[in-house]
Amino acid sequence: MTEKRLSELLSGDDLLTQLADQAQAHDRQQSALLAILPAEMRAEVAAAGFGDGILTLTTASAGWASRLRYAEPDLCRRYVAAGFDVRSIAVRVRPTAADQA
Repeated sequence: MTEKRLSELLSGDDLLTQLADQAQAHDRQQSALLAILPAEMRAEVAAAGFGDGILTLTTASAGWASRLRYAEPDLCRRYVAAGFDVRSIAVRVRPTAADQA
């Protein structure tokens, strides 16, 4: 195995650079989400992905998912105002460990 300097790994179109860029984008999406969501939703919702103008949010319950779907137009407007090209929001219920037991 050849040794590479950290600067070599972080330069160019290297896979590590792409992963770091994706992680930074996810952090920006999550930070924007926390700023946009009403206080009561912040602990219940997470950004799961973004692509083709669709922001995917996850939550642990169908009740929170319904609230998010109802709030979608307003959340899209707020995301656009924050500089994201969000055209729609997909909401997914993520199972918790208790649900899978």
